[in-house]
Amino acid sequence: SARVDDVWYGIHGLACLRAKFHCALDPHNSFGREAIYFGLLNSAMMPTKTTKPKPAPKADLNDWRDDTLDRMRALIRNADRAITEEQKWHKPSNPAGVPLWSHNGMICTGEVYKDKVKLTFAYGAALPDPKRLFNASLDAGTRRAIDIKQGEEVDAHAFKALIKAAVALNASKAKKK
Repeated sequence: SARVDDVWYGIHGLACLRAKFHCALDPHNSFGREAIYFGLLNSAMMPTKTTKPKPAPKADLNDWRDDTLDRMRALIRNADRAITEEQKWHKPSNPAGVPLWSHNGMICTGEVYKDKVKLTFAYGAALPDPKRLFNASLDAGTRRAIDIKQGEEVDAHAFKALIKAAVALNASKAKKK
């Protein structure tokens, strides 16, 4: 006879499932997988791995990357006053989100990494870049990026020309619609 805490099932050869989980159930072994498959357990009842939570990153870096992004933001605004900025793609690893600049469509995004600030132009491959500011994502079909590392300066005049060209490209696409 079965003890009170044992539940007996005869479904497809499953022998015994202890209701109080005296036996170790693992979704990676055949018994645990079959118990889930046949509805005797659900995945929420299975033991889970515990991981150490990662500390939330600071929204304000207050270092060279923050200064660089602020400098590029000012150049973008000076190139075209009608450009709007919004924060997109918020996630636990980046609670502040990613700045996205647009005017009649996306112009570029500004992302901060450990060793660089990356400005990715959505349609950079279609833009003239005579000063060769684009130095990343050069093999991408549509986009192009500018990686700015600590101590590097970007030619302000050439950068504003890229922004103006991106605005003009978006305007030409908007007229076709």
